[in-house]
Amino acid sequence: MSDFELLKNLQNELIKTLEERREVIGFIPRACSKAKIHRLRLQIQEVMIRIENKCEGVSRISKEKWE
Repeated sequence: MSDFELLKNLQNELIKTLEERREVIGFIPRACSKAKIHRLRLQIQEVMIRIENKCEGVSRISKEKWE
């Protein structure tokens, strides 16, 4: 799986977790806890930094490493 696909999957998981948390009334289950949201945000940040570091300079001749 490429970094780009991983980023998309992590973002979708974060969206799903936030939507589940929005629907909860009362006790918040572990599946949508604040810790899980924090972990997903940190993973997304890490993948975005990897993609940014793999981006090439001004010109693009072929497929980039993160694609």
